[in-house]
Amino acid sequence: MEQKPYTLCSTDGTGRRYRVLRRDDSWARYIFQNVAGLWEIEDERFPPAIPAFPTKDEAALFAYMEGRFYFETARAKPKDIQIRVSPNFGQCNCPSGQWVASLHHEDGRPAGRNSWSASLAEAKALGLRQALLDTNVTVEEANELKWLEAMLH
Repeated sequence: MEQKPYTLCSTDGTGRRYRVLRRDDSWARYIFQNVAGLWEIEDERFPPAIPAFPTKDEAALFAYMEGRFYFETARAKPKDIQIRVSPNFGQCNCPSGQWVASLHHEDGRPAGRNSWSASLAEAKALGLRQALLDTNVTVEEANELKWLEAMLH
């Protein structure tokens, strides 16, 4: 079983509201279960800008990754392209609450347009498809890569 990069700390003893604690002991946002049984990330804006998630772990991972991204380098021709996948809290030109895949040159400059999905696994596959210019790349192939985590600057 894969270890999660966060710990959930119950804030009210009901199992319906948690604070997300990162491995480096920094705090991410709070998550809570709404009356429909879906999980939301607490947001000071009303209505919330980020849609609800079906599971507690999906909401916690999205909250945990704020300010961070997963990355992998695709061996594309003529140059390697870095794929970065991060949660969108409203900072890019796609819907909030989506995982965004963006392409970058080795020096960090953007190398293509953004792709997005509600699914982290699908966003990784979308980024890999775009980097390799191969629409046949599967989610399974993208998940076989060794995705690393980094902080946004």
